[in-house]
Amino acid sequence: MKLISWTTTDLAIIKVLTLLLLLICPVTAGSTEMEQTIRFIGNEDLAPIIYLDNGEAEGVVADIARELGSVIGQKVIIETAQWEEGQKMVIEGSADALLQMNPSPLRAQFFDFSVPLLESEFSIFRKIGNRESVDMESLKGKTIGVENGGFPHTFLQQLENFNLYTFSDWDDGFKRLQSGEIDMIIADRWIGEYHLAENRINDIQIIDSPIESQHSAIAVKKGNIELLSRIDNALIELEQNGMLDTILRKWKGQRVIYLTERKYKTIMLYFVFAALSMVLILSLISMKRYRRLSHDLEIEVKKRTEQLSKSNEMLRNANVELEKLAVVDELTSLTNRRGFESEIGRLWYLSRLKGVPLAIIMLDIDLFKQFNDTYGHLEGDRCLISISSQIRKNVQGEQNLCARYGGEEFIAALFDTDEQAASLIAERIRSDVEDLALRNETTGSPVTVSCGVAAAISQNYLTIDGLIDNADQALYKAKQSGRNKTVRFSTVI
Repeated sequence: MKLISWTTTDLAIIKVLTLLLLLICPVTAGSTEMEQTIRFIGNEDLAPIIYLDNGEAEGVVADIARELGSVIGQKVIIETAQWEEGQKMVIEGSADALLQMNPSPLRAQFFDFSVPLLESEFSIFRKIGNRESVDMESLKGKTIGVENGGFPHTFLQQLENFNLYTFSDWDDGFKRLQSGEIDMIIADRWIGEYHLAENRINDIQIIDSPIESQHSAIAVKKGNIELLSRIDNALIELEQNGMLDTILRKWKGQRVIYLTERKYKTIMLYFVFAALSMVLILSLISMKRYRRLSHDLEIEVKKRTEQLSKSNEMLRNANVELEKLAVVDELTSLTNRRGFESEIGRLWYLSRLKGVPLAIIMLDIDLFKQFNDTYGHLEGDRCLISISSQIRKNVQGEQNLCARYGGEEFIAALFDTDEQAASLIAERIRSDVEDLALRNETTGSPVTVSCGVAAAISQNYLTIDGLIDNADQALYKAKQSGRNKTVRFSTVI
């Protein structure tokens, strides 16, 4: 941002307004700071949504966060960081909330979200003269630029046949688009338009119809219900008293003419000072009445807030119990396939975030159909229960997961575990099942299991489905080579 040049008249007006403010609101010595502080983290390069200006966080959501602090009655600290690092800070508890995050099922594993904050239109930016049709199907095979860790990056990663160029610097992304190294950029319209205006780029066009429209929110760590409730109530109050609309109107023009309206902004600044002075004078006249109404309102708001918090907590607890019932296998009490598939994405994302391997073990009971046909389904169920207990015994840890994947097929996910360590765990399970000595008269030997093991660190070229398929290939090799074996994927390829 460029510095504003103040004239002698400007300085005189400011001095008069400052004197007026001091007369109306005298400084009280010995005032104490608020007892609590809320630390907000924003993406470090999202102008005009949030950005750094001379070391201070500025932008739409930075202004909203400051107003939230006034409503909640707590001091706020607003900082910026690389987006993935900011998410990690909130997950680990070194920060309280993330500004401007678009909810998604994957992010909902780690965060709870406030009521809607801003509307985000994720639009396509491409060179002028490109007349190709634009839809999701036509984008396949194109090289698409996306900001690292942003919503378009997360959204397109889940789809197939999209070539992504990930950048952390907007200058780098738009320069590559201008040079033809990438075919297009998908970004929040606010941010992209601002960048085009700031750098006077005139050979890039914006496709009017967005590929996705969402409402962003303020995100807190999963389970931080108290802070989320305070933020929700404050946002609702800011919307009702018109402050949210005021902030949006202030920044709306920044998308396109942020650098060309400096003089206009200076004039508007005078009007803001004049309006503020008028508000303060009127507030002083009606202060006695306002204090009485404010006291009554404060009591009512506190009562309503407590009721809302209790209702939200009861609803969340009920939802948690329902979710647990929906993802548990009734026979073995292990997680069922649905539960496994809803959790494995979180472990895969956490593997990428921390840069550690995730291992998959696929297990299948050997010749189980013959056992079932010989002894009946009741004995077959007892066999499944006995084997599942051995799997649960060996797959422990808060971040590990084991599930009944199919009829006689089981699966386990081991966080921060490489292929060698996972194969040792699989071998212990195989050995413990053999030691159960569940006789199968049709084979003349105890019931056994075969295991396939694969592990990897989350990378762009490998999906979680691909890692599971690798473990399945290793399991097939174990079956093919005689059963009652543990085979590692690295020995198959």
